Amino acid sequence: QRIANGTLPASNYAAEAKFLALEDRYQTFLVMKMAGKLKDFIKKLNAKAKFLKDLDASYDEVTRYLSAEWVLAARYRQGLLYNQFGDELALAPCPTGLGPEACEEFSTQMRKRADKFEDDAIGFYTKVIDTANKFGVKSRWVKLAMETRAKGRPTEFRVVKDEKVMLETELGADVGLEVSTKGPREGSGAKRPKEK
Repeated sequence: QRIANGTLPASNYAAEAKFLALEDRYQTFLVMKMAGKLKDFIKKLNAKAKFLKDLDASYDEVTRYLSAEWVLAARYRQGLLYNQFGDELALAPCPTGLGPEACEEFSTQMRKRADKFEDDAIGFYTKVIDTANKFGVKSRWVKLAMETRAKGRPTEFRVVKDEKVMLETELGADVGLEVSTKGPREGSGAKRPKEK
């Protein structure tokens, strides 16, 4: 199905309403923390992972309206979800009660799991960029996806800015895309300390 840049107003309004209705759940997801004893940590980890899955599916529903602006917004937000979850895993404190060796093993396992979620996040940012290029859509979500992806993988992706054009270098290939700076405000994904 084609994503329409000039989508019917009714579809635009419905997609926007669906996206904005998810805001409270998105903010709840961000403040959910994983800590405590190992048993408590695992319980909180599973709860947040389930919340992630449910919220991810809800953003998929936004894309079904085929409204270009909100398809890109939903995909970008999905990227942020996976970004945040991966960052929290990578930085998870050692559960109370574990000894030094157990803590080291715990941290190693969490970082390995975090890598998968980072890969998923990069995939969503790439989908935003590829979709916009394919259908000739101009949106600030493309700019945000480029910037956030470059923060997560600075050795793979580089963004060079000027006033009108975002030039992205990916594995040596230059891709130019004009983007709009108008639209709802949105934050970017956090960068892990290990990537500084």
